[in-house]
Amino acid sequence: MHRRTFIKQLFCLPLFILGPAARQCAQDIPRPDTRRILLLDTHVAGFRYYEGANIWDYLGPGDPLELRREPTNPHDARATALYWREHKLGYIPRTDNAAVAGFLDQGAPLKASIKQKNGSAGPWECLQVEVVLEV
Repeated sequence: MHRRTFIKQLFCLPLFILGPAARQCAQDIPRPDTRRILLLDTHVAGFRYYEGANIWDYLGPGDPLELRREPTNPHDARATALYWREHKLGYIPRTDNAAVAGFLDQGAPLKASIKQKNGSAGPWECLQVEVVLEV
């Protein structure tokens, strides 16, 4: 028996003794079913060429972003665009996009979000994003 399983059973023992109401209460406690593995922490490439400046005030840390592959992109076959509510912000940098593109092509559950905004940084570093793999 694994230590984690033993500890769960140990803590559930009083619930078994107390009855169905306590067991129902324990079932309502959310349990993390997935693990999040940080795959990438980077800036948004090409931010100044897309819609980022127009929606800058609406962007915030923690906001989810959509990752969209662009395999027919003439500049990079592994191009992966970042969108916030249908507004294109830019791309995962070419130097960092191999793993992200590979995972997306395989249908892996990747999630991207805004990590940090820095209005005083240059346009190539003003928006920091992270990409996580959920397993």
